[in-house]
Amino acid sequence: MATPQHQCDYGKMPHIDSATPLNEPTDARVAAQTDTRADDDPGAVRSAAESGEAETSEGRDGMGADKTPRQRWMGALARSDGATLEAAWTDLDGVPDYTFLRPAEIGMVMVRARAGGAGRRFNLGEMTVCRCAVRTGDNYIGHAYVAGRDTRHAHYGALFDALLQDPVWYARLKTDLLEKLAASQARRRQALNRKTAATKVDFFTLARAQGVQGGDSS
Repeated sequence: MATPQHQCDYGKMPHIDSATPLNEPTDARVAAQTDTRADDDPGAVRSAAESGEAETSEGRDGMGADKTPRQRWMGALARSDGATLEAAWTDLDGVPDYTFLRPAEIGMVMVRARAGGAGRRFNLGEMTVCRCAVRTGDNYIGHAYVAGRDTRHAHYGALFDALLQDPVWYARLKTDLLEKLAASQARRRQALNRKTAATKVDFFTLARAQGVQGGDSS
């Protein structure tokens, strides 16, 4: 059973004052788009989310079918939780060493939405997020942006993002991690849909006929 190569004291992780937004329009499941190899200067490697270019739409089918494989697995990692990802990481053998490009930190981002789901974008409001960036010994860079204040979630999300860019690790983790996360998240969606369906109300308009049978029904 493997243990993380770098232990983190999450009580002492860097923190961004909530009064100072990260100034990065994004959403809770933003998928960073970066070069898969860290051949350039780390400071020059920036995700699409950091440059404000991330697409916030989920895809026409609501499941992100038009996203790249990396965007889909980053979404699955972001919708998971820190405890699940940490347990999955510690169960791995032969994981590469890694260093932090950006230790997990807490801040705020502006969430953008579309009017009517397909109209013009507007600023919906701010939300708390954690972000992290790592570089593995194999020279892959991983990013994570997760909703909330769980720095551990962002830490392991970034590690798995880096690991999944390696074709060898991807072949292994596709079954051992990604498919399990997808199944778990599908069950949660189904449970939520059932709960929502139980409170569904159908509204209809009843047209009252007037002047029927020779008189005004009022």
